[in-house]
Amino acid sequence: MKKSLIVIFAILMVSCNSKKEICKGNLYFKLIDIGSFYGETEEKIREFERKIDSFKIDSKTSKDDADIINKFKTIKRLNLFRIPCIRVQTSDDIKLIFLSESEYKKVKSFTLEDLKNRGKKVILELELEELDKGIYYSENIIKVQEIDGQTPWKK
Repeated sequence: MKKSLIVIFAILMVSCNSKKEICKGNLYFKLIDIGSFYGETEEKIREFERKIDSFKIDSKTSKDDADIINKFKTIKRLNLFRIPCIRVQTSDDIKLIFLSESEYKKVKSFTLEDLKNRGKKVILELELEELDKGIYYSENIIKVQEIDGQTPWKK
């Protein structure tokens, strides 16, 4: 009984420590972007995971390449390859945000080409939890607003 109470207390302490924050920004598109394999076959996901596992960081690896490899290894460790994700440009940076499927439905219809052609951009307000440095998760998109403007993007 005493051990059960200790385990329950530990779980409550960990869950209470998760900090949620509100994020506001523009839906951001990156033309060449591999953050999630949402909707891909299990075979493709396993193949990509094997490739990630084969990457070694040594003195010849550039800082940019090492950062990319480490980010993918973190995404794999957090088991996020099968989870949909988006990017949001805030006033400070561009956040990689993984979403629950129900929240992803709120934004999946927006495409860079369509928004650019119509001269629109999408402003989002989300409740976020940081899973690891620079990797976030949201189960709550508070607001989705399409307005006139230029959609931010990068090749």
